[in-house]
Amino acid sequence: MPRWFPAPIALGLLALTLVLWRGLTVAEHTHIERTVGLALADVRNQIEPAIATRTQSLARVGQRMWRAARSRELWDLDMGLFLDDYPSLRAIEWADSSVDQRWTVSRDGVESIGDRYAGLGPQQRAALEAARAAGISAACRVVDAVGGGKSLVIVVAMNGGANGEFLTAFFDVQALFDAVLANVTTGYSVAVRERAEEIYRRAGTDGRQPPEWVQESSFELYGASWTVRVWPTSGAIAQARTALPAAVLGFGVLLSLLMASTVGFAQQSGRRARETAAANRELATEVVERARAEAEVRRLNEDLEQRVIARTAALEAVNQDLEAFTYSVSHDLRAPLRQVDGFARLLEEQLPGLEPTAQHYLGRVQQGTRHMGHLIDDLLGLARVGRADLSPRLTELSALVDRAIAALGSDTEGRRIEWRIGRLSPAMCDPGLMTLVFANLLSNAVKFTRPREMAVIEVGETESPGGPTVFVRDNGVGFDMKYSDKLFGVFQRLHRAEEFEGTGVGLATVQRIIHRHGGRVWAEAGRNTGATFFFILGRPLTADDRSGAAAGDSHDTG
Repeated sequence: MPRWFPAPIALGLLALTLVLWRGLTVAEHTHIERTVGLALADVRNQIEPAIATRTQSLARVGQRMWRAARSRELWDLDMGLFLDDYPSLRAIEWADSSVDQRWTVSRDGVESIGDRYAGLGPQQRAALEAARAAGISAACRVVDAVGGGKSLVIVVAMNGGANGEFLTAFFDVQALFDAVLANVTTGYSVAVRERAEEIYRRAGTDGRQPPEWVQESSFELYGASWTVRVWPTSGAIAQARTALPAAVLGFGVLLSLLMASTVGFAQQSGRRARETAAANRELATEVVERARAEAEVRRLNEDLEQRVIARTAALEAVNQDLEAFTYSVSHDLRAPLRQVDGFARLLEEQLPGLEPTAQHYLGRVQQGTRHMGHLIDDLLGLARVGRADLSPRLTELSALVDRAIAALGSDTEGRRIEWRIGRLSPAMCDPGLMTLVFANLLSNAVKFTRPREMAVIEVGETESPGGPTVFVRDNGVGFDMKYSDKLFGVFQRLHRAEEFEGTGVGLATVQRIIHRHGGRVWAEAGRNTGATFFFILGRPLTADDRSGAAAGDSHDTG
């Protein structure tokens, strides 16, 4: 048997498979089309009798009213029963030939039909004229409601139209067709058009409209042109289809491929053996190269880690030297300042008759030395914050706030201040340093609310993804947020010294303390609208911290 002999057999099997698959697919397509046609007929057989039944019922009511000499009592009784029989009915109107409303019954109590449907009178007359031209005594129209939505208007002439009076019924289109199609066309989407306008749509589960399966039917009823369109949902199409065509196609293709594969199997065996040997050699080389690369990466990582450790140690040493230098310089400046202040006082005491200008100069000297002294104190405090060891423990922040407020007694004396102190959660922190944080923030709040007749200072807590966030808010003068990047810098001030005293070190101290706790601090403010300072500590309180506090160990109030 020649090597190429299985090839024609495989091609023949494939051609036979395609012919069989095509036949099954056409039969399935025909079945789906027939199913959609049956669904379309079912929908039309529900819609057409429903509209006809309601029109005929309205005509019988009109005849009954005419024979009863238009009794209002009978009108109210019959119309109430009519509303009960048809839930989609919204209102019924009895009008004369000039479209003047006589009696109206509505489901929502609206007495004026003109308030419900704009331009209704001309539409009613046009509908009746079209009906008379067609030789019938009833007509249908779809109109827009003033408040939105569509209504089917059925107009019936009383007493055959001899007296020009007529009844008009208003059915909600959506409710009407939902009720009519409630128990039919499961798995199909339906759309209804009156003339060229689509007035109703009931989409299936996927809402798509596959064009190859859409079928529609048109009919005339009481002077209105109706078109019903039906198409199946993807679920209905999947249910109508069978797996036989796909199974036949898959089996035939698989069998053809198996036959074709036997042709080259023998030839491929030797080639694959050679390719496998070459691939093994390449794999061995790649393994060696990868091991060498991994060793190089480990060496580079170790070298990088050593460099990071060395640079970190150098940076810590530089920071320590800088803090020591700041501490030493600030400490050494105290003695010359005391001398300048002392000599200025001696001059003031020994020369009482100085001119006002000279006295002003001495006052400026003393004021400058006092300001320099405060600045040195703040610098020393900032340096101590960086040099001090942290002693974190479970601390009641509310106690620290109370202590800081008590320390502001002299600054708040004679002031009208409303303190709003909320509940603060316990936190793992150094109580001494955190007391300094609250002292600086509350001192700033007291200072910058000085222009306010009634100062409001609030301390509270909010939840954030990083844990509890503490805030200090005031209604003071605030600041411009475009300068917020300078807020926590040393010696940075956003207000003139003539307006508010200060050295520009307090907020830098706050930031350094919060950073030493692994947290962050920020502010939000506006000009003359107050300011709010937020901070969050680095480590949230854990269950072990709470259990330790409950047992009475390491719980501190400062």
